[in-house]
Amino acid sequence: MTQLPKNSIIGTLGPKFSFHDIVRMEYLEDYQYLYYERFNAIFSALQNGAIQAALIAIKNSIHGNINTNQKTITKNKLKVLNTFELHIALHLAVKSPISVNQVKNIYAHPIAWNECQHYLQTLDVNHIVSSSNSQALKDLLSDNTANSAAISGDEAILHYGLHKIEENIQDKASNITTFLLVTQKNNSQ
Repeated sequence: MTQLPKNSIIGTLGPKFSFHDIVRMEYLEDYQYLYYERFNAIFSALQNGAIQAALIAIKNSIHGNINTNQKTITKNKLKVLNTFELHIALHLAVKSPISVNQVKNIYAHPIAWNECQHYLQTLDVNHIVSSSNSQALKDLLSDNTANSAAISGDEAILHYGLHKIEENIQDKASNITTFLLVTQKNNSQ
Protein backbone atom coordinates (compact mmCIF):
# COMPACT_ATOMS: atom_id res chain seq x y z
CA MET A 1 0.00 0.00 0.00
CA THR A 2 1.16 3.48 -0.77
CA GLN A 3 1.61 4.94 2.67
CA LEU A 4 -0.27 8.00 3.81
CA PRO A 5 1.54 10.31 6.18
CA LYS A 6 0.87 9.12 9.74
CA ASN A 7 -0.97 12.35 10.58
CA SER A 8 -3.51 11.77 7.80
CA ILE A 9 -7.20 11.69 8.63
CA ILE A 10 -9.34 9.11 6.85
CA GLY A 11 -13.04 9.67 6.24
CA THR A 12 -15.35 6.68 6.37
CA LEU A 13 -19.01 5.80 6.62
CA GLY A 14 -20.19 5.56 10.22
CA PRO A 15 -21.31 5.06 12.84
CA LYS A 16 -18.88 2.92 14.79
CA PHE A 17 -18.86 -0.74 13.73
CA SER A 18 -20.32 -0.10 10.28
CA PHE A 19 -18.74 -2.42 7.71
CA HIS A 20 -16.61 0.53 6.58
CA ASP A 21 -15.45 0.99 10.15
CA ILE A 22 -14.60 -2.70 10.47
CA VAL A 23 -12.33 -2.42 7.42
CA ARG A 24 -10.79 0.72 8.89
CA MET A 25 -10.12 -0.99 12.22
CA GLU A 26 -8.62 -4.05 10.52
CA TYR A 27 -6.36 -2.35 7.99
CA LEU A 28 -6.01 1.34 8.92
CA GLU A 29 -6.08 1.40 12.71
CA ASP A 30 -3.00 3.64 13.00
CA TYR A 31 -4.73 6.60 11.34
CA GLN A 32 -7.07 9.22 12.69
CA TYR A 33 -10.56 9.06 11.24
CA LEU A 34 -13.87 10.89 10.95
CA TYR A 35 -17.28 9.30 10.43
CA TYR A 36 -19.72 10.58 7.83
CA GLU A 37 -23.33 9.60 7.20
CA ARG A 38 -23.19 9.75 3.40
CA PHE A 39 -20.68 9.16 0.65
CA ASN A 40 -21.13 12.62 -0.83
CA ALA A 41 -20.13 14.14 2.53
CA ILE A 42 -16.95 12.03 2.52
CA PHE A 43 -16.09 13.13 -1.02
CA SER A 44 -16.75 16.79 -0.10
CA ALA A 45 -14.48 16.50 2.96
CA LEU A 46 -11.74 15.04 0.77
CA GLN A 47 -12.15 17.85 -1.75
CA ASN A 48 -11.97 20.62 0.86
CA GLY A 49 -9.06 19.07 2.77
CA ALA A 50 -10.90 18.17 5.99
CA ILE A 51 -9.62 14.61 5.43
CA GLN A 52 -6.62 13.37 3.46
CA ALA A 53 -8.05 9.99 2.38
CA ALA A 54 -11.40 8.25 2.10
CA LEU A 55 -12.47 4.63 2.56
CA ILE A 56 -15.24 3.99 0.04
CA ALA A 57 -17.25 0.88 -0.87
CA ILE A 58 -17.26 0.37 -4.63
CA LYS A 59 -18.56 -3.14 -5.22
CA ASN A 60 -20.63 -5.87 -3.62
CA SER A 61 -20.56 -9.44 -4.91
CA ILE A 62 -24.37 -9.64 -4.77
CA HIS A 63 -25.38 -6.16 -5.99
CA GLY A 64 -22.44 -5.39 -8.26
CA ASN A 65 -20.74 -2.04 -8.67
CA ILE A 66 -21.68 1.00 -6.64
CA ASN A 67 -21.72 3.18 -9.74
CA THR A 68 -22.14 6.56 -8.06
CA ASN A 69 -18.99 6.01 -5.99
CA GLN A 70 -16.98 4.75 -8.95
CA LYS A 71 -18.10 7.70 -11.09
CA THR A 72 -17.18 10.19 -8.36
CA ILE A 73 -13.73 8.64 -7.96
CA THR A 74 -13.15 8.80 -11.73
CA LYS A 75 -14.64 12.30 -12.16
CA ASN A 76 -12.51 13.75 -9.36
CA LYS A 77 -9.40 11.87 -10.58
CA LEU A 78 -8.80 10.39 -7.15
CA LYS A 79 -5.80 8.16 -6.63
CA VAL A 80 -6.46 4.61 -5.40
CA LEU A 81 -3.98 3.72 -2.68
CA ASN A 82 -5.31 0.28 -1.80
CA THR A 83 -8.15 -2.19 -2.20
CA PHE A 84 -9.69 -4.15 0.68
CA GLU A 85 -12.28 -6.93 0.72
CA LEU A 86 -14.61 -7.81 3.57
CA HIS A 87 -16.78 -10.92 3.87
CA ILE A 88 -20.27 -9.81 4.88
CA ALA A 89 -22.39 -12.05 7.12
CA LEU A 90 -25.75 -10.70 8.23
CA HIS A 91 -27.65 -11.66 11.37
CA LEU A 92 -30.95 -10.79 13.02
CA ALA A 93 -30.50 -9.13 16.43
CA VAL A 94 -32.89 -8.15 19.22
CA LYS A 95 -32.61 -6.32 22.55
CA SER A 96 -34.03 -9.19 24.63
CA PRO A 97 -34.36 -12.79 23.47
CA ILE A 98 -37.65 -13.40 21.67
CA SER A 99 -38.70 -15.88 19.02
CA VAL A 100 -38.46 -14.91 15.38
CA ASN A 101 -42.25 -15.25 15.10
CA GLN A 102 -42.65 -12.39 17.59
CA VAL A 103 -40.69 -9.93 15.42
CA LYS A 104 -42.92 -7.39 13.70
CA ASN A 105 -40.44 -4.66 12.65
CA ILE A 106 -36.90 -4.96 11.33
CA TYR A 107 -34.46 -2.07 11.08
CA ALA A 108 -32.11 -2.53 8.15
CA HIS A 109 -30.07 -0.68 5.56
CA PRO A 110 -31.81 -1.15 2.16
CA ILE A 111 -28.89 -3.15 0.73
CA ALA A 112 -28.78 -5.49 3.75
CA TRP A 113 -32.56 -5.92 3.46
CA ASN A 114 -32.21 -6.84 -0.22
CA GLU A 115 -29.38 -9.28 0.54
CA CYS A 116 -31.67 -11.25 2.90
CA GLN A 117 -34.80 -11.60 0.76
CA HIS A 118 -35.05 -15.41 0.83
CA TYR A 119 -35.10 -15.36 4.62
CA LEU A 120 -37.27 -12.24 4.99
CA GLN A 121 -39.96 -13.59 2.67
CA THR A 122 -40.70 -16.25 5.28
CA LEU A 123 -41.60 -13.56 7.86
CA ASP A 124 -44.50 -11.15 8.19
CA VAL A 125 -42.52 -8.02 9.13
CA ASN A 126 -42.22 -4.32 8.34
CA HIS A 127 -38.94 -2.91 7.03
CA ILE A 128 -37.81 0.26 8.80
CA VAL A 129 -35.02 1.86 6.78
CA SER A 130 -31.75 2.70 8.55
CA SER A 131 -28.81 4.60 7.06
CA SER A 132 -26.31 1.79 7.77
CA ASN A 133 -26.14 -1.66 9.31
CA SER A 134 -24.68 -0.37 12.56
CA GLN A 135 -27.20 2.49 12.61
CA ALA A 136 -29.95 -0.15 12.40
CA LEU A 137 -28.77 -1.42 15.79
CA LYS A 138 -28.74 2.07 17.26
CA ASP A 139 -32.27 2.56 15.91
CA LEU A 140 -33.29 -0.73 17.51
CA LEU A 141 -31.87 0.37 20.86
CA SER A 142 -34.03 3.52 20.68
CA ASP A 143 -37.15 1.49 19.88
CA ASN A 144 -39.44 1.06 22.90
CA THR A 145 -41.25 -1.99 21.58
CA ALA A 146 -40.37 -5.59 22.41
CA ASN A 147 -41.06 -6.95 18.93
CA SER A 148 -38.42 -5.14 16.86
CA ALA A 149 -35.16 -6.48 15.47
CA ALA A 150 -32.29 -5.29 13.27
CA ILE A 151 -30.06 -6.77 10.58
CA SER A 152 -26.34 -6.25 11.08
CA GLY A 153 -22.93 -7.89 11.41
CA ASP A 154 -21.31 -9.72 14.33
CA GLU A 155 -18.99 -6.97 15.51
CA ALA A 156 -21.72 -4.36 15.79
CA ILE A 157 -24.17 -6.75 17.48
CA LEU A 158 -21.52 -7.67 20.05
CA HIS A 159 -20.52 -4.03 20.57
CA TYR A 160 -24.10 -2.98 21.36
CA GLY A 161 -24.75 -5.99 23.63
CA LEU A 162 -27.62 -7.36 21.56
CA HIS A 163 -28.77 -10.94 21.05
CA LYS A 164 -28.63 -12.83 17.75
CA ILE A 165 -31.78 -14.82 17.15
CA GLU A 166 -30.91 -15.85 13.57
CA GLU A 167 -27.46 -16.13 11.98
CA ASN A 168 -26.24 -15.89 8.39
CA ILE A 169 -29.58 -14.79 6.97
CA GLN A 170 -28.03 -13.39 3.78
CA ASP A 171 -29.15 -15.05 0.54
CA LYS A 172 -25.63 -16.08 -0.52
CA ALA A 173 -22.91 -17.41 1.76
CA SER A 174 -20.24 -15.76 -0.40
CA ASN A 175 -20.97 -12.06 0.07
CA ILE A 176 -17.92 -9.82 -0.38
CA THR A 177 -17.79 -6.02 -0.40
CA THR A 178 -14.80 -4.29 -1.99
CA PHE A 179 -13.53 -0.99 -0.56
CA LEU A 180 -11.02 1.49 -1.94
CA LEU A 181 -8.76 3.83 -0.02
CA VAL A 182 -8.56 6.96 -2.16
CA THR A 183 -6.90 10.34 -1.90
CA GLN A 184 -6.40 13.46 -3.95
CA LYS A 185 -3.43 12.92 -6.26
CA ASN A 186 -1.46 15.66 -4.52
CA ASN A 187 -2.12 14.28 -0.98
CA SER A 188 -0.29 10.96 -1.30
CA GLN A 189 3.39 10.29 -0.96
